[in-house]
Amino acid sequence: MLTPLRRALICGMAFLGWASIARAGSVQPSPPSATFTNSVNFDFTHDVFSFSYQGSDGTLTYQYAPAGNGSFYPLTCVVNGSYTFRPSNFGGLSLQTSTTEIFPWSAGVTFTLLSPQANGNSLSTQWLMKSGTNRLTYNLQFQMVGRTLIIGATAVSGTSGGLYLDRCENATNPVVVCVPYLTLMNVLYTGGVFGSMFFDWENTSASTIYPLDSVFSTTSVYYAHQALYLPRTDGTRASVNETIYLTVSPSLADVLPNVPNPPSPYKKLVSNYLVFDNWEAPFATVNSQVQSLRSASVSNLWVLVHNWQNGGYDNQYPNVLPANPGFGGSAGLTNVSQTARAGGYLFGLHENYVDFYPNAAAWNPAACALNSDGSLKQAWSNSSTHVQSYEMKPTLAANYLTNFAPQIHSNYTTTASFLDVHSAVNPSDKVDYDAATTNAGTFYQTLSRYRTLYSLLRAAHQGPVSGEGNYHLLSVGYIDDVEAQIDSGGSAPAAHGSWLPLIVDFELLKLHDKTLTHGVGYYERFFSDQNNSPQYLTFPFPAVLEYLATELAYGHGGFIPTPGRVYDYVATAQLEQRHILAAQALYANATPVNILYHDSISNDEVSVSDYIRRYPTNFANSSEDHYLSQVRVTYNNGVVVCVNRHPSRQWQVQLGQPGGFFNYNAVMNGTNVQWVGRTNLTSYLLPQTNGWVVFAPAIPKISAITVTNGTVNLAITNLLPGFSNQIQRSLSFPVANWDPVDTFVSNSSQTNWLQPLTDAWPQAFYRLVQFW
Repeated sequence: MLTPLRRALICGMAFLGWASIARAGSVQPSPPSATFTNSVNFDFTHDVFSFSYQGSDGTLTYQYAPAGNGSFYPLTCVVNGSYTFRPSNFGGLSLQTSTTEIFPWSAGVTFTLLSPQANGNSLSTQWLMKSGTNRLTYNLQFQMVGRTLIIGATAVSGTSGGLYLDRCENATNPVVVCVPYLTLMNVLYTGGVFGSMFFDWENTSASTIYPLDSVFSTTSVYYAHQALYLPRTDGTRASVNETIYLTVSPSLADVLPNVPNPPSPYKKLVSNYLVFDNWEAPFATVNSQVQSLRSASVSNLWVLVHNWQNGGYDNQYPNVLPANPGFGGSAGLTNVSQTARAGGYLFGLHENYVDFYPNAAAWNPAACALNSDGSLKQAWSNSSTHVQSYEMKPTLAANYLTNFAPQIHSNYTTTASFLDVHSAVNPSDKVDYDAATTNAGTFYQTLSRYRTLYSLLRAAHQGPVSGEGNYHLLSVGYIDDVEAQIDSGGSAPAAHGSWLPLIVDFELLKLHDKTLTHGVGYYERFFSDQNNSPQYLTFPFPAVLEYLATELAYGHGGFIPTPGRVYDYVATAQLEQRHILAAQALYANATPVNILYHDSISNDEVSVSDYIRRYPTNFANSSEDHYLSQVRVTYNNGVVVCVNRHPSRQWQVQLGQPGGFFNYNAVMNGTNVQWVGRTNLTSYLLPQTNGWVVFAPAIPKISAITVTNGTVNLAITNLLPGFSNQIQRSLSFPVANWDPVDTFVSNSSQTNWLQPLTDAWPQAFYRLVQFW
């Protein structure tokens, strides 16, 4: 252990790094997959502490030279030995007095470094922050794993009102990258590299965590997090205890957080369904619409009925029973349930355990969350009834659910469910500050309580749970499905819905393995206007194709909107069944292995990182030629998905092999054609805005067997070049066990495999297995 009494000592060490040393179950970004070296150099004489990375993709040093500054100002990133910037200009803990919050950048603040210490490759510092007679003592601990500097921040004495990551500074042409589905944070691009700096939301004591997104100057942008520690109703605050991950890399994928959510136990089941999202009334109309889909041979539906509650939609919650008498009552809703189940469909009803209405029979103000001042926290306001709801305490939501959900299931024979709000919101917005509540005033208390509701609903309805999308990265896997609204951590109107660039990396690399979500959000939100206002329109056929193309790009399941939202809901359902249901069966349980973006100017395909490096200022602007909107995704089972969402440019793509399965919306003889089937065509012209083609290889097979001069010759066709195949043999039939005899990687679509026979075999049976 090095102490301040031995300040003349300079210590250094180097250690090899591998991806396996990442923290299990953490949001910490994964280290690079290739071997790398981390090293530290601690100079206690000059208080200069360096954490370094060296790998095949370059070098990186985080240098911390605190002197007398206990903010993050002394922390710099040095990229490849030549480019230096500050990731957090004056970030750090604030000092909270009885009346004022004093920030690290406030005038009159002084810092004293009390005790820098080294323990192996970790550095610990203790700081005293003063402003007048006010004091705050806190610890900062630093350790490097891969390209990530892990910073622990813990208050020791005094009170802090928050931990602020502030803005970068001295950055060359910084840009905030708003990544679709990464709603809790943003990414920095500057000087050819990407950076992220964020709190570990799975291990936080904060009240709120919000993403930042704004421009300060030509050398500085807000891109990171801020975590506030707000007062409980008794005036106390939680003590700051946070883990920060700072990562800089030439690869965007390296700086993305991991999502340690568990996979949904219903992933396989929900992958077989299309969601039919119904908001109509009365129940006779809903029943007729479900019956129309059955009559049109639309199969594999998950019917969700939203507007059914006794007092009407968003009214009198949680007292929703019995079904709305004005819509046909329980008999009418039971008919819908019976029609759905007769068609082999899943059937679920809309539930909500966030909004508590004063006109509910169960109304109890003591069951409502409180603001810091003790007032009731407002929730949704019903614009039709003008009744203001209040937030149900997250700690009590399970009590209400376990009372009402089993009754809903018993009355209407549900086989699934829909839970509104919980998976859509930032838990920061639903924190209960009631000091009498366990873990009051904390983000994680709300998050963990909401997560427990999904398994309770599964048990009550004996089936999967769907929910509202937006902040669902926190819930997916705990919940079985969401109506996957596209959003980001950006604050600008263009950082939402269809305006976002088609960056699929976070969704496919970090969320896809948790479950198969459906759709890309409600049509009115996906097609929001330039002010991010929902558009309650009837969308035409081309818009439906654009929606389908986006579902395919993100690897989602099919979503059929409420009938009034599209030109023809039956035709839309048939498109979803023919094109999306067929595709989701191919990629639902596959893993993306390559994601490339087509540059329509240079006519090549590159990674998202290289694309943004080429066009950092206009890749996200849908009115620009360089708008990032043409993507090719290859899965580990050989499936390839190409999608063109560019508003003005077509895309000629080559993919697949003759005889494969193709699913497309492509230009044929000057006309857009939608088709699914096997064909020898491997070149497709994808129309602007809504073009796609999906390829699935034909199943490899042994097409002929011959025996010549004691040698068996297997003619094998439909091979996928670059993929592994295994020949297996059994000497008996029926087959009890197959024995592997050879494994090979195909370099063409067909081959001949030979093996000498022996007289010891009275018979031999062979089969071919392809390994993804």
